[in-house]
Amino acid sequence: MSFKIGNWIKVTDTKDVRWSLWSDDHTAVCGRIGQITSTYDAPDGTRYYDVDFYLRYRVEQLAHGTHNLEFLASHMSLSTKYDGEIFAHREKSQRELQKWEALSRKKSDEALSSVFRKKPKVKKVEVPVEPEIPQPVDFEGFGMHDELYNTDYLFDDDD
Repeated sequence: MSFKIGNWIKVTDTKDVRWSLWSDDHTAVCGRIGQITSTYDAPDGTRYYDVDFYLRYRVEQLAHGTHNLEFLASHMSLSTKYDGEIFAHREKSQRELQKWEALSRKKSDEALSSVFRKKPKVKKVEVPVEPEIPQPVDFEGFGMHDELYNTDYLFDDDD
């Protein structure tokens, strides 16, 4: 199959262990959609294709952004840009779903733990109460008012 500059391709799903130039970066983009940006022929007659990949999220050791890798024709199959957009949308949806599932698990764990968690036993410690010592009362200047007869009584200890 002949590939041209500008074609959208899909990289094979498995790595090529027989190709000496295959790296971990190539493995990271297995199964992804990219676009051919240039081609060149090696002196031994092998045609190499430079392929650009746009990664929306970090994939293994590759950060998000555009990455350029070279492949052989045997590593690629013809695809469309639409397939790449569908793949990116599905990847985004999966990440959002994972976030919601993690939140759901956390909330259900909290609810279940509040019901089934063993409550710690609280020991009641009795603090010894000291008896109150009565203080002597000084009635000097102490008065009383009788509401019924509207009179005031003063008490003196001196009498």
